[in-house]
Amino acid sequence: MDPQNRSDILVGKLITGLGMLVMAGALWAIHGRYVIFTSWPTMEAEVTKSEVSGPIQLARGGAANSVYYTRIQFQFVADGRQFTASARDKSDNWSGAKMVADTYSPGTHHTIHYNPANPNDIRFDRVNAFETPVAVGIFGVAMLVIGLRWLFRCRRGEHVPA
Repeated sequence: MDPQNRSDILVGKLITGLGMLVMAGALWAIHGRYVIFTSWPTMEAEVTKSEVSGPIQLARGGAANSVYYTRIQFQFVADGRQFTASARDKSDNWSGAKMVADTYSPGTHHTIHYNPANPNDIRFDRVNAFETPVAVGIFGVAMLVIGLRWLFRCRRGEHVPA
């Protein structure tokens, strides 16, 4: 086997392996969220505070991205005891964060999930909870397909251009 084909196979294996790891991480995150939303009790809670903070500059790949956080404080009764707990939502823009803050404005009531072992650990947005892990999983599938296609082309003896 020539050295070029050997290095092409190595690259294909690395891409395939990385795709599998990314997919496994996404599935683990999806499973964790699924467990929360199927096993944690739900409760109607009243919003007592809602505020947007940011922009916070995060560096990704050499570029700075602005992130805004909406912190929402809920008050609820669980097992006969009153709790006040906070959760937050992340947005890439001010208008998205403001929309969440307006939706969860003080005095409104919403369904939350709370951890029975620690009622201060809550989740409030079931819809958006799966967006990031699903997107990461799709990226992992794409890497897996690219890696397998790369290996298939190597097996057929085609040179894969770098």
